[in-house]
This record gives sequence, structure tokens and C-alpha cells, in this order.
Amino acid sequence: MATLRRWNPLACVLFTRGAEGASLHLQTRNWSAKPPPIKVVDTVGAGDASMGGLIASLIRQPQADPADHLSAAVAAGAVACTVAGAHPPSEDQIRALMGHIHVQNTT
Repeated sequence: MATLRRWNPLACVLFTRGAEGASLHLQTRNWSAKPPPIKVVDTVGAGDASMGGLIASLIRQPQADPADHLSAAVAAGAVACTVAGAHPPSEDQIRALMGHIHVQNTT
């Protein structure tokens, strides 16, 4: 992480860790979140869905709190695990799950 920050101090980095959740690193600040309990059907595409959730959140609400962006990423990844195959979650599915995700500032 230190090397990446030297290369690009403004980088926004998302680390996904499956059932353990994810962490978001932005400049010198860090957040972590765990997904709520879900019935996992298939994990294919969960990381991609998390990244898509983060990017969509950053595009739609660039001024939002980074914790909200991480919540969207974790929710998208979790929703993706509830169906077989790689299917993108809908905005409604992501929003519904975001309220059940606790984000901690770990800076």
C-alpha cells in the first residue's frame, strides 16, 4: 500500500475479501465493512460486482462520503452472491442491502 501511495497519492483502492468484507483506501484514510448475512448461491462475479458498485457510486455521487461508496461496493458484491452465475445486481437491490452494512473508519 505504501508503494502504491508513493506512485499515486490520490489513488482510490478497493480490496475485496469475500465473506470478510472489503476495505477502501483513499489517500491517507481507510474504511472497512463486512457484508450482512446472506444465503450464498454462487460467488462468481462478486468481486467484479463490488468494483462496479464502487465505480457507479463514485460516478453518481462523487461528493458522497467514502463510507457510502464502500457500502455500495460491499452491497453489490453481496447481492451478486445470491444468484447463480455472474449477473449484475440492480440499483434497488444494492440500495436495499446498503442499510444493513456497517462501515468503520480504520484510519
